[in-house]
Amino acid sequence: MENVLLTLVGGVLGLGLAALVLHLLNTSQFIPYAHLGLSAPVFGVGLELALLFGLLSGAYPAYKMSKLPANQALKGRLTA
Repeated sequence: MENVLLTLVGGVLGLGLAALVLHLLNTSQFIPYAHLGLSAPVFGVGLELALLFGLLSGAYPAYKMSKLPANQALKGRLTA
């Protein structure tokens, strides 16, 4: 479960950084007449993607480890 928490924290930090950069671009007038922003649906999709990748990054290794014989895995005799 910690991988889900870490990916969600990373997703929130990444989206926060994106919002900050968009705000800086808007205030600097680097792109004239452009108003860039981060909407709620985009933020939600970003969090959903972070959650999906967090679940996959934890489920796939757990699935692979569940296929190994426990006694050999504990002895360190892993074979692919």
